[in-house]
Amino acid sequence: MRKLAAIVAILMLSLGASAQTQVTEFQAFWDEFRTGVLNNDRVRVADLAAFPFTTRGPFDKDPTIKHSRAWFLKRIDGLLAQKHYRYNGPKLEPFTMRQLIEEKTTITAKDFNGGNSRVWVEDFVFEKRRGRWSFAFAYTEK
Repeated sequence: MRKLAAIVAILMLSLGASAQTQVTEFQAFWDEFRTGVLNNDRVRVADLAAFPFTTRGPFDKDPTIKHSRAWFLKRIDGLLAQKHYRYNGPKLEPFTMRQLIEEKTTITAKDFNGGNSRVWVEDFVFEKRRGRWSFAFAYTEK
């Protein structure tokens, strides 16, 4: 019984260490991405994106569309300007993806709602592919 408890403890520690490594890796990516967004550096943000870049409208029935880097460079400002709403007490207040990115400085394990290789931040999806994090997908308003 003690061996089983020891094995479970070791597994829990290694899973915790693995999750912390993912958080640390994505935090470094997020810091670069966030800096690019806040500096209005479209080229830097595009360098951190995966191509073809994929979008889909707000509904599951909407088709996914793959886009080039040129499309992305022309449309990133629009993606960042998309509005969302959140409650501030009983009142709904608008915010944009750019504002959300500006506010979100710290990544936690809770942000990994897509497993160890995917992070959702509102309408933006980030994925780890071939050992590299990238901005891979965005839901669009239309």
